[in-house]
Amino acid sequence: EAMRIVEAMGGSLEAYYWSFGEMDFMMIADIPQAMAVKFSLHVGASGVFNGKLTPLITVEDMDQATSTELPSMSLPGE
Repeated sequence: EAMRIVEAMGGSLEAYYWSFGEMDFMMIADIPQAMAVKFSLHVGASGVFNGKLTPLITVEDMDQATSTELPSMSLPGE
């Protein structure tokens, strides 16, 4: 079922594991960023699973994000 939902959202299921403890399962899926929130809400609304969405960032995307200069900012009280 997870594979069908992920693929319907334009993604691919890379790995799926059942677990014991705080989380019921763990899966690694490549889902378009715009659909990741929708997927998380869909799974959470089912009430069947306790899960958590953790977006992963590639090394290249992190390099690009951190190479951009940001304007300096003043902290409150400075």
